[in-house]
Amino acid sequence: MNKVFVVDGNNFSNFNEFCKEFSRAVLSGKFEWNGTLDAFNDILRGGFGEIEYREEYTIIWRNSDKSKSDLGYEETIMKLNETLERCPK
Repeated sequence: MNKVFVVDGNNFSNFNEFCKEFSRAVLSGKFEWNGTLDAFNDILRGGFGEIEYREEYTIIWRNSDKSKSDLGYEETIMKLNETLERCPK
């Protein structure tokens, strides 16, 4: 049986809070995801938190409809602008 992790959309209302919820649920608080998509890809591949490298697992996203709204266009634009500001000029 593979591992199951539960992310609950009721526990966050923006991207930074989502990162904390994801870290709590999937990384078991052993690591804190910083929100970069490269790191997210690494985490999902395994080797961090409770996920072994290439291990099969399931993530259940409760209240995902709320998350679609909370992490929608406006939040995406804000996150992209934050990333752009950190880029060297």
